[in-house]
Amino acid sequence: MPAKHGRNCVLVSGVVLMFCGVACLATAYSAQGIVEQAFVTACNAMISNDQCLSDVGKRVCKESCEEFVNDEADFRRCIVDCQTSRIDEFSFSMAECEMELKNQSGCTCQEVSVGAWTCDCEGQLLGVVQDEWGRACYLVGAIGFAGAFLLTGLPAINVALRGSKGFCRVTCYSVFSGVLFLPFLAVGGAFLVVGFLFHYPGPVKDYLDNCEAELEKTAFGEGAARVSADCGLSAFCDAVKALAGEVTGPAVGAGIPFAVAGLFMFSGLYACCCCSKSLPNSDRIVDKYSIED
Repeated sequence: MPAKHGRNCVLVSGVVLMFCGVACLATAYSAQGIVEQAFVTACNAMISNDQCLSDVGKRVCKESCEEFVNDEADFRRCIVDCQTSRIDEFSFSMAECEMELKNQSGCTCQEVSVGAWTCDCEGQLLGVVQDEWGRACYLVGAIGFAGAFLLTGLPAINVALRGSKGFCRVTCYSVFSGVLFLPFLAVGGAFLVVGFLFHYPGPVKDYLDNCEAELEKTAFGEGAARVSADCGLSAFCDAVKALAGEVTGPAVGAGIPFAVAGLFMFSGLYACCCCSKSLPNSDRIVDKYSIED
């Protein structure tokens, strides 16, 4: 490789790796609120669905039908007709919906004022996820920043500009690149796979597109789901699709910088062999067995 080209390659790699490190930190930080945002997204989908009623609406319809209908099949039809006709009167509010979802997740929710609830999720899976998600995001971002910015990006720029006179030699940069490229490619690939599965045609996307038909084959049951006191299949599927769309962006956004950093680290693995002679004041490989300083 021409001398100037080898040095430029290391320099460009260093700049790209530093940008990737910052991007890893930024995307991980921005994903901290995804757990709470998931409830908002799901509830927006449910509220817009005409099968969703508040607890008050469900109770009123049930009591009304129990009073006038004895046959089970007629009772179910009565529930459906009542919910459909009174949806505007007893529709879900955002606060009610979030409370209901958290309550179903095992949290203990209490109404502190009219239309406002507080939920205690301590000891439940949701509570653990809420507590640990922020820490996990910080950890992933910190690892990405340390690996791409501090351990490979900064040394690469130092090697390209100062060679062995800097704080890190080309061998140091190559070793760190060799150690880190596989973990970065694995993490980036995992994030990208999750994002693409929800967005592009395939088994997961096809399942989401045919959510109602697929769930009707399961224990939900077509009849039971349609007349249950909950929102039913349509609203549930709307919420799942909305959540899938919510996850796609952050997953792809986190996957790209990790994967790109992994690719440039892989190229950095060979810097000590291919670019050594072009670096200023650097170790020069003379033959297969000796190194000339």
